Amino acid sequence: MGYATEALYTSIVFGFERLGLTKIIMQTDEKNEAMREWCEKTAGLKVAWKNDVQINGYEYTQCGYTFTIDEWNRAIKQKLEMKMNNIIASRARQPKPTNI
Repeated sequence: MGYATEALYTSIVFGFERLGLTKIIMQTDEKNEAMREWCEKTAGLKVAWKNDVQINGYEYTQCGYTFTIDEWNRAIKQKLEMKMNNIIASRARQPKPTNI
């Protein structure tokens, strides 16, 4: 639970803080509901574009999301950190497995 948020947060921080990026673009298949929900509800992003794409005979609609380092610092980073803190707190409340 919550590993996508941790992985994406770490990747975004790496992009902005280590690589010096000023903008991040994310793309996913429109049918990838889990990723779209993460982008839209967890990170608070809005779909920036939709493109119909055909690769190797497979047609799908691509959803794109984009945000700048200023948007990240102003709102998105704090939102994701709060989400991760909630995840960590819920893990701490889970019973620990016992050895038999």
